Amino acid sequence: MESINDIPEDINVIDLCINPIKGLSLMKECNKKFENIVIQPGAESEELFNFLRKNKLPYIESCLLVGLSVYR
Repeated sequence: MESINDIPEDINVIDLCINPIKGLSLMKECNKKFENIVIQPGAESEELFNFLRKNKLPYIESCLLVGLSVYR
């Protein structure tokens, strides 16, 4: 799949763990509804954060593996 829009199912969380330029591109063209975006270490950029804030899109900057370890 080349686009988040190609995913037929509902989306709860978008987990960005890719190059920040590609992540920004994916989010700019995304028209699917979702609950939150997780931005993994290395996938962040000021351009991405500015876009998300400007468009009031919910996100957290965190490593999911570290977060999941809390629930073990």
